[in-house]
Amino acid sequence: MEQSIVDSVALAGTAEMGDLTIWGLFLRAHWVVKIVMIMLFFASVWTWAIILDKMWRLRRLESRALKYIEENVLQAPRSVEEGPGYEIPYLYFDYLRTGDARPLKGVFYHNAMDVVAMAALLSHTAKMLADPFHEALSTGWT
Repeated sequence: MEQSIVDSVALAGTAEMGDLTIWGLFLRAHWVVKIVMIMLFFASVWTWAIILDKMWRLRRLESRALKYIEENVLQAPRSVEEGPGYEIPYLYFDYLRTGDARPLKGVFYHNAMDVVAMAALLSHTAKMLADPFHEALSTGWT
């Protein structure tokens, strides 16, 4: 019994399995499968072209900080009512120490403007993705 199992496994290993490379599998596939595979290949190339184009454009920005993008891409500079982001932890720790929440007003305004800026950036990005190769930015980010 055991010998017959060993013989079966040995015979299966010697059977002609054909070319199991990607190219060999492609050549043996049905024509519908070949068309789908070709379409997927070109869709992948197109997607990577868009991704690399956007990455190349993004690298041309001097900074990827939200403040820089707001000023140079969205043309929406921050107002003087809010403090810089790096001061927020110090203001919070001052509040914890003193209990005076008045300086946090600028922090809440800053956070609200961050949300507005992110929504505007999302809208701007959606417009760019709707027409990825023809959308030009007025800031020279082309």
